[in-house]
Amino acid sequence: MALFGDLPGPDSGNGATAASGIRSPRRPGAAAGPSTLPALAATSVAGGAAADSLRSSAGRLVGIRGSFDERSFLGHLLRVTDLLPAGAQSQDWKAGTSLRRARETGTLVEVDRAVPGHLLFFRCEGRCGPMETDGIGACVVMEAGPGGGRCIGYLQGEVRWLRFGKWDSQDPEVGTVEGVSPPLEP
Repeated sequence: MALFGDLPGPDSGNGATAASGIRSPRRPGAAAGPSTLPALAATSVAGGAAADSLRSSAGRLVGIRGSFDERSFLGHLLRVTDLLPAGAQSQDWKAGTSLRRARETGTLVEVDRAVPGHLLFFRCEGRCGPMETDGIGACVVMEAGPGGGRCIGYLQGEVRWLRFGKWDSQDPEVGTVEGVSPPLEP
């Protein structure tokens, strides 16, 4: 996965609206690479306040480097938002574990149905923390629309803005999406 340029946030003047922070999807006719999105791509946690808290917590971590090389980015977010299952240790909670739970409970949705606050799971190609052992990384969907969106996740040793699908952004692309789900209650 190649990484290029700065990693702008929604208020950096890179096409986001100041009032809403929502970006427009790639314009019709704009060049786009081949889609790597499977039919099921998103899993979500409980909606409402839980999703808002998850988004807020992820946003505060943007720019952190190296902190999640030895511990789980997703486990940390689930712990600080009180969504980590009872008895689970946040530093060991792998993204693949959440993806497996979402599959078992039937909460995976199509990537086009992803909304802010959903968890998006992707094939991790390096430095995603302990998630590497199962090959799955996770990010929190921050903006979504037809064909893609933006999320915040830990990739290449940094918490950063990422894009998925056809989204008009210079953010690194997550690559192959494995699932999308709302945050699950613990």
